[in-house]
Amino acid sequence: MVDAIATQLRLPGGLLRRYDVADDFGVPEAAFTVCSFWLAEALAMVGRRQEGRELFEPILKGHNGLGLFAEDILVADGTQAGNFPQTYSHVGLINAAFRLSRDWD
Repeated sequence: MVDAIATQLRLPGGLLRRYDVADDFGVPEAAFTVCSFWLAEALAMVGRRQEGRELFEPILKGHNGLGLFAEDILVADGTQAGNFPQTYSHVGLINAAFRLSRDWD
């Protein structure tokens, strides 16, 4: 299921869009930040931690200099767009970071 979702929604750079059907603005071209963090977390949950880290680390570098993330990432240049700062993005970041970090047992 993780691979099916990633295949359907993946954009260049491994980021994920929220959905791939046209809405009032057309088919989304921006990555939805929290979905990209969710994918990194999901990969770790299915035993593909290294692959999750390889996705997570470049996203993490895209913060605004203060460690904050917007709702969307424009894939063409990595610019953040949409609501800023976005709580969902930060919750996704935190959850993915915990899941990708060392084992806690």
